[in-house]
Amino acid sequence: MAFAGFGKKQVGKVKVTLFGTDGTALPLNRHQEALLTSQASRLILPSFLAACRQKDMRALKLLAKNGARKLFFGKVDQLEKKRIISSLVRNGGEVGSALMETGRFSVRISLDGVFDLRDKIFLAKAIFHDDQYGIVPGMVRGRAVVDAGANIGIFSIYAAMLGAERVYAFEPVLRTYRMLVENIRLNNLNGKIIPINCALGREEGSGAVQYRYPGDGGASFVLKRAFVGSETARILTLDGLFPSNGNLGVVKIDSEGFEAEILEGGADAIKRNMPVLTFSAYHFNNDEKRLPGVVRGISANYSITVRNNVEKTIFCTPDN
Repeated sequence: MAFAGFGKKQVGKVKVTLFGTDGTALPLNRHQEALLTSQASRLILPSFLAACRQKDMRALKLLAKNGARKLFFGKVDQLEKKRIISSLVRNGGEVGSALMETGRFSVRISLDGVFDLRDKIFLAKAIFHDDQYGIVPGMVRGRAVVDAGANIGIFSIYAAMLGAERVYAFEPVLRTYRMLVENIRLNNLNGKIIPINCALGREEGSGAVQYRYPGDGGASFVLKRAFVGSETARILTLDGLFPSNGNLGVVKIDSEGFEAEILEGGADAIKRNMPVLTFSAYHFNNDEKRLPGVVRGISANYSITVRNNVEKTIFCTPDN
């Protein structure tokens, strides 16, 4: 059953269906769906799901009475609240995955363990439907693609479906990496997408990557946020991974402020292969000016444009 805001009331032309961890479609009404996909869900959803699993009616009532009432239920009457609680208790409150259908693509996304469900669904829509990074099949078909900051693998899956020969997906946070691996499996792309549990940077070594929750798209080596977790991640370089012509077609980077370091650590590989470069440019105020300068320092033979499709992105295509 597609849910309100994404199904019958589709976002663009995207239809999304939620599935439980047992693989069956969740029989949820629009209020339950709004609860599970709220952008505020990561603040209270873990407690709510734990209460559902334990059939802890007292905890559920307290959640409904306090923060959950305003965050999730809005103006729903008391009888409907009871129906929501009883339905979620019956199915354990578990969300296993989502199926996204755009007309051109059908992609399955694991949501098991993801706190902010709505964030992941909108991420998939931004890439598969809204063309956030400007990639077309001719750029990737039969070529290698690097996805630096792969998160749970949405762009990697997109590049593979467009015809990439191999996609090298770099994700440093271990629990997020495991979600990436699961999404590769769900979409039957083992062997096509190569998941790598490390980061890319200016030089080989290690660093502390911080994150707010597993699957956090905002995990960073350099940004200052209200992080709650940190782990030491291995850092490799594009130059070290592609010491000779690696048939690189596209390098996509969304590394939460680490974009310049990745570009500089791949200067030789970029000059040899002249791939399309597409990377985020909104983490620091001067990214729009600073990052094109990094690219021009590597090669003057790029045409550089700024895209504001979904989020600000620098898009670089080779002149020849």
